[in-house]
Amino acid sequence: MEQPQVLEVPAIDIEPFRLGDADDRAEVARQVARAFETIGFVTVSGHGVAQSSVDRMFETAREFFAEPSAVKLGYLPTEPGAPGYYSLATGSLAATLGEKTPPDLKESFTIGPVDVPDDAYHRQPDARRWFPENRWPPLPGFEDVWREHFRATTSFALTMMQICAVALDLPDSYFDPWFDRHTSTLSVINYPEQDTPPEPGQLRAGAHSDYGSLTLLLKEKGGSGLQVRAADGSWVDVLPSPDAFIVNIGDMLAEWTNDRWVSTVHRVANPDGIDREQSRRMSCAYFLAPNFDSVISPLPSCVDADHPALYEPITAAGHLIAKMSKQYTKTSA
Repeated sequence: MEQPQVLEVPAIDIEPFRLGDADDRAEVARQVARAFETIGFVTVSGHGVAQSSVDRMFETAREFFAEPSAVKLGYLPTEPGAPGYYSLATGSLAATLGEKTPPDLKESFTIGPVDVPDDAYHRQPDARRWFPENRWPPLPGFEDVWREHFRATTSFALTMMQICAVALDLPDSYFDPWFDRHTSTLSVINYPEQDTPPEPGQLRAGAHSDYGSLTLLLKEKGGSGLQVRAADGSWVDVLPSPDAFIVNIGDMLAEWTNDRWVSTVHRVANPDGIDREQSRRMSCAYFLAPNFDSVISPLPSCVDADHPALYEPITAAGHLIAKMSKQYTKTSA
Protein backbone atom coordinates (compact mmCIF):
# COMPACT_ATOMS: atom_id res chain seq x y z
CA MET A 1 0.00 0.00 0.00
CA GLU A 2 1.41 3.37 -1.02
CA GLN A 3 2.27 5.63 1.89
CA PRO A 4 0.67 9.11 1.87
CA GLN A 5 2.86 12.10 1.27
CA VAL A 6 3.81 14.21 4.29
CA LEU A 7 4.07 17.96 3.98
CA GLU A 8 7.11 19.62 5.51
CA VAL A 9 5.47 22.69 7.03
CA PRO A 10 8.08 25.33 7.88
CA ALA A 11 8.76 25.45 11.62
CA ILE A 12 9.32 28.99 12.87
CA ASP A 13 10.33 30.17 16.33
CA ILE A 14 8.81 33.63 16.81
CA GLU A 15 10.45 34.35 20.16
CA PRO A 16 13.18 36.38 18.39
CA PHE A 17 10.43 38.62 17.00
CA ARG A 18 8.81 38.99 20.41
CA LEU A 19 12.01 39.58 22.36
CA GLY A 20 14.80 40.29 19.86
CA ASP A 21 16.20 43.28 18.00
CA ALA A 22 15.28 44.70 14.60
CA ASP A 23 17.37 42.14 12.70
CA ASP A 24 15.77 39.27 14.60
CA ARG A 25 12.30 40.61 13.87
CA ALA A 26 13.07 41.05 10.17
CA GLU A 27 14.38 37.49 9.85
CA VAL A 28 11.26 35.99 11.45
CA ALA A 29 9.09 38.09 9.12
CA ARG A 30 11.05 36.85 6.09
CA GLN A 31 10.49 33.24 7.11
CA VAL A 32 6.76 33.81 7.55
CA ALA A 33 6.50 35.59 4.19
CA ARG A 34 8.19 32.70 2.38
CA ALA A 35 5.82 30.17 3.98
CA PHE A 36 2.65 32.18 3.34
CA GLU A 37 3.63 32.84 -0.27
CA THR A 38 3.98 29.13 -0.96
CA ILE A 39 1.84 26.83 1.21
CA GLY A 40 0.03 29.22 3.57
CA PHE A 41 0.91 27.12 6.65
CA VAL A 42 3.59 27.31 9.36
CA THR A 43 4.13 25.65 12.70
CA VAL A 44 5.02 28.17 15.39
CA SER A 45 6.95 27.82 18.63
CA GLY A 46 8.07 30.59 20.96
CA HIS A 47 4.50 31.88 20.97
CA GLY A 48 4.21 32.60 24.70
CA VAL A 49 1.06 30.51 25.31
CA ALA A 50 1.66 28.40 28.41
CA GLN A 51 1.36 24.64 27.99
CA SER A 52 -0.64 24.54 31.22
CA SER A 53 -3.29 26.72 29.55
CA VAL A 54 -3.44 24.32 26.61
CA ASP A 55 -3.72 21.26 28.84
CA ARG A 56 -6.54 22.79 30.90
CA MET A 57 -8.45 23.71 27.74
CA PHE A 58 -8.42 20.16 26.48
CA GLU A 59 -9.27 18.78 29.92
CA THR A 60 -12.37 20.95 30.34
CA ALA A 61 -13.45 20.32 26.76
CA ARG A 62 -13.14 16.59 27.27
CA GLU A 63 -15.42 16.85 30.30
CA PHE A 64 -18.01 18.79 28.33
CA PHE A 65 -18.07 16.43 25.35
CA ALA A 66 -18.51 13.51 27.76
CA GLU A 67 -21.81 15.01 28.97
CA PRO A 68 -25.07 13.37 27.79
CA SER A 69 -26.42 14.65 24.50
CA ALA A 70 -29.43 16.20 26.24
CA VAL A 71 -27.09 18.38 28.30
CA LYS A 72 -24.95 19.46 25.37
CA LEU A 73 -28.00 20.28 23.26
CA GLY A 74 -28.96 22.83 25.89
CA TYR A 75 -26.14 25.00 24.53
CA LEU A 76 -27.13 25.12 20.87
CA PRO A 77 -26.26 28.49 19.29
CA THR A 78 -28.95 30.98 18.43
CA GLU A 79 -27.67 31.44 14.86
CA PRO A 80 -24.80 30.21 12.66
CA GLY A 81 -21.44 31.27 14.05
CA ALA A 82 -22.80 32.24 17.48
CA PRO A 83 -21.26 30.82 20.68
CA GLY A 84 -22.45 27.44 21.84
CA TYR A 85 -22.46 23.75 21.05
CA TYR A 86 -22.46 22.51 17.46
CA SER A 87 -23.65 18.93 17.47
CA LEU A 88 -22.31 16.06 15.41
CA ALA A 89 -22.98 16.40 11.67
CA THR A 90 -24.28 19.96 12.04
CA GLY A 91 -22.81 21.30 8.82
CA SER A 92 -20.47 20.78 5.89
CA LEU A 93 -17.35 22.87 5.46
CA ALA A 94 -17.03 21.71 1.86
CA ALA A 95 -20.26 23.59 1.10
CA THR A 96 -18.36 26.87 1.49
CA LEU A 97 -16.50 25.94 -1.71
CA GLY A 98 -19.70 24.84 -3.48
CA GLU A 99 -19.16 21.10 -2.95
CA LYS A 100 -22.09 18.97 -1.82
CA THR A 101 -21.07 16.34 0.74
CA PRO A 102 -22.62 14.60 3.76
CA PRO A 103 -22.23 16.63 6.98
CA ASP A 104 -18.89 16.59 8.77
CA LEU A 105 -18.24 14.02 11.51
CA LYS A 106 -17.39 16.46 14.29
CA GLU A 107 -18.91 18.33 17.19
CA SER A 108 -17.58 21.52 18.77
CA PHE A 109 -18.02 24.11 21.47
CA THR A 110 -17.37 27.74 20.54
CA ILE A 111 -16.94 31.01 22.40
CA GLY A 112 -16.63 34.54 21.10
CA PRO A 113 -14.72 37.54 22.40
CA VAL A 114 -14.25 37.84 26.15
CA ASP A 115 -13.85 41.05 28.19
CA VAL A 116 -16.14 42.96 25.80
CA PRO A 117 -16.56 46.60 26.88
CA ASP A 118 -20.05 47.86 27.66
CA ASP A 119 -19.90 50.92 25.41
CA ALA A 120 -21.80 52.48 22.52
CA TYR A 121 -19.80 50.70 19.82
CA HIS A 122 -20.44 47.23 21.21
CA ARG A 123 -24.10 47.96 22.01
CA GLN A 124 -25.04 49.20 18.54
CA PRO A 125 -27.52 46.94 16.70
CA ASP A 126 -25.05 45.90 13.99
CA ALA A 127 -22.54 44.78 16.62
CA ARG A 128 -24.79 42.50 18.65
CA ARG A 129 -24.30 39.52 16.36
CA TRP A 130 -20.51 39.75 16.71
CA PHE A 131 -20.34 40.25 20.47
CA PRO A 132 -23.01 37.88 21.81
CA GLU A 133 -23.00 36.68 25.37
CA ASN A 134 -20.94 33.53 25.81
CA ARG A 135 -22.69 30.55 27.33
CA TRP A 136 -20.71 28.75 30.00
CA PRO A 137 -21.40 25.14 31.04
CA PRO A 138 -21.39 24.87 34.87
CA LEU A 139 -18.36 22.57 34.94
CA PRO A 140 -15.63 23.31 37.52
CA GLY A 141 -13.21 25.87 36.16
CA PHE A 142 -14.66 25.83 32.63
CA GLU A 143 -15.32 29.55 32.23
CA ASP A 144 -12.05 30.68 33.85
CA VAL A 145 -9.96 28.26 31.78
CA TRP A 146 -11.56 29.24 28.47
CA ARG A 147 -11.31 32.95 29.22
CA GLU A 148 -7.64 32.60 30.11
CA HIS A 149 -6.85 30.63 26.97
CA PHE A 150 -8.78 33.06 24.76
CA ARG A 151 -6.77 35.98 26.15
CA ALA A 152 -3.42 34.20 25.77
CA THR A 153 -4.14 33.08 22.21
CA THR A 154 -5.41 36.53 21.25
CA SER A 155 -2.08 38.01 22.33
CA PHE A 156 -0.24 35.46 20.20
CA ALA A 157 -2.56 36.06 17.21
CA LEU A 158 -2.04 39.83 17.32
CA THR A 159 1.73 39.27 17.44
CA MET A 160 1.36 37.16 14.31
CA MET A 161 -0.43 40.07 12.61
CA GLN A 162 2.51 42.31 13.53
CA ILE A 163 4.82 39.77 11.91
CA CYS A 164 2.57 39.73 8.84
CA ALA A 165 2.74 43.51 8.60
CA VAL A 166 6.55 43.51 8.70
CA ALA A 167 6.59 40.66 6.16
CA LEU A 168 4.57 42.91 3.83
CA ASP A 169 7.02 45.81 4.31
CA LEU A 170 4.56 47.69 6.51
CA PRO A 171 4.93 49.10 10.04
CA ASP A 172 4.33 46.40 12.64
CA SER A 173 1.29 48.30 13.93
CA TYR A 174 -0.32 48.59 10.48
CA PHE A 175 -3.18 46.16 11.11
CA ASP A 176 -3.93 47.39 14.65
CA PRO A 177 -6.95 49.58 13.64
CA TRP A 178 -8.63 46.53 12.05
CA PHE A 179 -8.30 44.41 15.20
CA ASP A 180 -8.82 46.73 18.18
CA ARG A 181 -12.43 45.42 18.44
CA HIS A 182 -11.88 42.04 16.84
CA THR A 183 -14.62 39.41 16.54
CA SER A 184 -12.47 36.30 16.92
CA THR A 185 -13.79 32.92 18.05
CA LEU A 186 -12.30 29.94 19.85
CA SER A 187 -13.54 26.39 19.27
CA VAL A 188 -12.58 23.02 20.63
CA ILE A 189 -13.51 20.42 18.05
CA ASN A 190 -14.17 16.81 18.96
CA TYR A 191 -13.93 14.09 16.33
CA PRO A 192 -15.59 11.08 18.00
CA GLU A 193 -14.58 7.47 17.55
CA GLN A 194 -15.81 6.08 14.26
CA ASP A 195 -17.32 2.71 15.08
CA THR A 196 -19.38 2.70 11.88
CA PRO A 197 -18.13 3.54 8.38
CA PRO A 198 -18.74 7.12 7.17
CA GLU A 199 -21.02 7.77 4.24
CA PRO A 200 -19.42 8.08 0.79
CA GLY A 201 -17.63 11.42 0.62
CA GLN A 202 -18.10 12.11 4.34
CA LEU A 203 -15.07 13.39 6.26
CA ARG A 204 -14.30 14.68 9.72
CA ALA A 205 -13.99 18.13 8.15
CA GLY A 206 -14.62 18.64 4.46
CA ALA A 207 -12.30 20.49 2.11
CA HIS A 208 -12.35 24.23 2.81
CA SER A 209 -10.30 27.34 3.23
CA ASP A 210 -10.66 29.32 6.45
CA TYR A 211 -12.77 32.45 6.52
CA GLY A 212 -10.84 34.97 8.56
CA SER A 213 -7.34 36.38 8.67
CA LEU A 214 -5.42 33.75 10.64
CA THR A 215 -6.21 30.37 12.18
CA LEU A 216 -4.16 29.15 15.15
CA LEU A 217 -4.61 25.43 15.67
CA LEU A 218 -3.58 23.09 18.46
CA LYS A 219 -4.19 19.38 18.55
CA GLU A 220 -4.00 16.74 21.18
CA LYS A 221 -0.88 14.61 21.09
CA GLY A 222 -1.34 11.62 18.84
CA GLY A 223 -2.67 11.22 15.32
CA SER A 224 -3.46 14.15 13.10
CA GLY A 225 -5.66 13.71 10.02
CA LEU A 226 -5.05 17.27 8.81
CA GLN A 227 -4.34 17.35 5.09
CA VAL A 228 -3.69 20.18 2.64
CA ARG A 229 -4.35 20.18 -1.08
CA ALA A 230 -1.13 20.36 -3.06
CA ALA A 231 -0.74 22.25 -6.33
CA ASP A 232 -1.29 19.02 -8.29
CA GLY A 233 -4.59 18.39 -6.50
CA SER A 234 -3.32 15.58 -4.28
CA TRP A 235 -3.87 15.55 -0.51
CA VAL A 236 -0.80 15.71 1.71
CA ASP A 237 -0.64 14.94 5.43
CA VAL A 238 0.48 17.66 7.85
CA LEU A 239 2.32 16.35 10.90
CA PRO A 240 2.89 19.22 13.33
CA SER A 241 5.72 19.46 15.81
CA PRO A 242 4.79 18.66 19.42
CA ASP A 243 3.53 21.65 21.43
CA ALA A 244 3.60 23.95 18.39
CA PHE A 245 0.67 25.83 16.91
CA ILE A 246 -0.25 25.22 13.29
CA VAL A 247 -0.91 28.65 11.82
CA ASN A 248 -2.50 29.21 8.43
CA ILE A 249 -3.85 32.25 6.69
CA GLY A 250 -7.52 32.60 5.82
CA ASP A 251 -9.42 34.12 2.94
CA MET A 252 -9.43 37.65 4.38
CA LEU A 253 -5.65 37.85 4.61
CA ALA A 254 -5.31 36.34 1.14
CA GLU A 255 -7.63 39.07 -0.15
CA TRP A 256 -5.68 41.75 1.72
CA THR A 257 -2.52 40.55 -0.04
CA ASN A 258 -4.28 40.26 -3.41
CA ASP A 259 -3.49 36.52 -3.36
CA ARG A 260 0.23 37.07 -2.89
CA TRP A 261 -0.29 34.87 0.16
CA VAL A 262 -2.13 31.59 -0.16
CA SER A 263 -5.30 30.58 1.69
CA THR A 264 -4.75 26.87 1.23
CA VAL A 265 -7.61 24.39 0.97
CA HIS A 266 -7.39 21.73 3.68
CA ARG A 267 -9.49 19.03 5.33
CA VAL A 268 -9.50 16.50 8.17
CA ALA A 269 -9.49 12.96 6.85
CA ASN A 270 -11.08 9.93 8.46
CA PRO A 271 -8.80 7.51 10.32
CA ASP A 272 -7.67 4.34 8.59
CA GLY A 273 -9.73 1.37 9.76
CA ILE A 274 -12.08 1.43 12.75
CA ASP A 275 -10.38 1.52 16.13
CA ARG A 276 -12.30 3.12 18.99
CA GLU A 277 -9.16 3.48 21.08
CA GLN A 278 -7.25 5.48 18.48
CA SER A 279 -9.72 7.23 16.20
CA ARG A 280 -10.95 9.92 18.62
CA ARG A 281 -9.25 13.28 18.16
CA MET A 282 -9.63 16.79 19.56
CA SER A 283 -8.24 20.08 18.35
CA CYS A 284 -8.49 23.68 19.50
CA ALA A 285 -8.85 26.35 16.83
CA TYR A 286 -8.65 30.10 17.32
CA PHE A 287 -10.00 32.08 14.37
CA LEU A 288 -8.68 35.65 14.31
CA ALA A 289 -11.27 37.90 12.69
CA PRO A 290 -11.15 41.70 12.30
CA ASN A 291 -13.61 44.26 13.62
CA PHE A 292 -16.96 43.44 12.05
CA ASP A 293 -17.14 46.81 10.24
CA SER A 294 -13.59 46.63 8.85
CA VAL A 295 -13.41 46.94 5.10
CA ILE A 296 -11.22 44.30 3.47
CA SER A 297 -9.63 45.18 0.14
CA PRO A 298 -6.23 44.54 -1.49
CA LEU A 299 -3.39 46.48 0.10
CA PRO A 300 -1.96 49.20 -2.15
CA SER A 301 1.48 47.61 -1.80
CA CYS A 302 0.09 44.38 -3.30
CA VAL A 303 -1.49 46.02 -6.36
CA ASP A 304 0.31 47.32 -9.45
CA ALA A 305 0.07 47.22 -13.24
CA ASP A 306 1.12 43.58 -13.31
CA HIS A 307 -1.07 42.63 -10.34
CA PRO A 308 -4.44 44.39 -10.62
CA ALA A 309 -6.84 44.19 -7.69
CA LEU A 310 -8.60 40.82 -7.69
CA TYR A 311 -11.26 41.67 -5.08
CA GLU A 312 -13.88 44.31 -4.51
CA PRO A 313 -13.99 45.83 -1.01
CA ILE A 314 -16.19 43.95 1.46
CA THR A 315 -16.80 44.31 5.16
CA ALA A 316 -15.53 41.59 7.45
CA ALA A 317 -19.13 40.98 8.57
CA GLY A 318 -20.35 40.53 5.01
CA HIS A 319 -17.55 38.11 4.23
CA LEU A 320 -18.16 35.97 7.33
CA ILE A 321 -21.95 35.85 6.95
CA ALA A 322 -21.65 34.65 3.35
CA LYS A 323 -19.34 31.80 4.39
CA MET A 324 -21.26 30.71 7.49
CA SER A 325 -24.61 30.66 5.71
CA LYS A 326 -23.22 27.99 3.39
CA GLN A 327 -21.57 25.86 6.07
CA TYR A 328 -24.31 25.19 8.60
CA THR A 329 -27.33 23.02 7.96
CA LYS A 330 -28.79 23.23 11.47
CA THR A 331 -27.59 25.02 14.56
CA SER A 332 -30.35 26.31 16.81
CA ALA A 333 -33.04 24.59 18.78
